[in-house]
Amino acid sequence: MNTPSETTLIQTLRVMTLAMVTGPLMFLGIVAFISFGGTPETDPVLPNMDLLLTLTLGACIGLNLITKPLVDQIRKAATEPDKLPTAYQTTHIIRLALAEGPAMFGAVCLFLFAPKLPVMDHPKLALFLIPTLTLLVTAALHFPTQDKLDDFKTGGVR
Repeated sequence: MNTPSETTLIQTLRVMTLAMVTGPLMFLGIVAFISFGGTPETDPVLPNMDLLLTLTLGACIGLNLITKPLVDQIRKAATEPDKLPTAYQTTHIIRLALAEGPAMFGAVCLFLFAPKLPVMDHPKLALFLIPTLTLLVTAALHFPTQDKLDDFKTGGVR
């Protein structure tokens, strides 16, 4: 069942997956370079860190909770066999996009706070990495393959 258009679709989705994952990872690399290269402030005033941490983790959890019903809805709407590859593409992009947003937000928050705080003394900063880890796990679990596309076509949404 591997048609040329499906092969192209899978290859395109693989490139998109890698692109969506590398954005937050490259940003985290910049954060690491900046935070390990400078000297932290002795007494920084960061009243919004807890609020931003709550927003970051809340967005990560909330968006992951709505992903499955959204994917199921798109799959059920694609009733014609020739529309299933497009529905698979749509659900894949939605999964990654909903995971990438909180990952980038967490990276930006780290960019704001990590240069001012000694990271080893503030383990709470590591919690800003949870959305990036969620993105990586989502990308790994849903990395496009022909088997996953075939499962999607037969109703086994992954």
